[in-house]
Amino acid sequence: MSNESSTDKSTDTSTDTSTESLIDLIFQLKGSCMNSEAEIISETGVSQAEYHGLEVLKPNERIGGLELAQKMNLSASRASRILENMVQNNLVIREIDKNDRRRCTIQLDQKGLDIKEKIKTQKMKCEEHIRQKLSDEEIQKATASLNKLLAIM
Repeated sequence: MSNESSTDKSTDTSTDTSTESLIDLIFQLKGSCMNSEAEIISETGVSQAEYHGLEVLKPNERIGGLELAQKMNLSASRASRILENMVQNNLVIREIDKNDRRRCTIQLDQKGLDIKEKIKTQKMKCEEHIRQKLSDEEIQKATASLNKLLAIM
C-alpha cells in the first residue's frame, strides 16, 4: 500500500521546486546578461565572436592561435576563422613564425586595445548599476554563491 501513495522522485518534479526555480533564475540571469552583452557588442561595432576573442586576450600578451582556440573553448578551425576576421578588422596583429610558417603569435592591435577598453567601461557601468541596488553583504553573498555555482557547473 505504501507504494501506491509514494511518488517516484525521478519523474515527479512537483516536490522539488527549488531546483527548477534555481535553474529558471539562472536562465533568466543569463538572458539579462546576454542582453547587456548585446548592447556592448552593438556599441563597439564588433561581432559576437570578435567580442569573445577580445575578452580572452590580455593587453601586451602574445599567444598562439591554438592557445586562443583553447581560451575561447573552440575548435582550432573555428578560432582560425575568427582570428582572420580580427586581423582584417585591425583588432589583432598576427606575426608568422620565421622558422615555421604554420605557427603564428597574435596580440591586440591599438584598435583592439581601444575596443577592449570600451568593453571594460561598459561592463563597469553594468556592475555599478548592480552594486547600487545591493548592500555590501548582499554583494559578498551573491559573489560567493555565483562562484559556487560556477564550480558546480
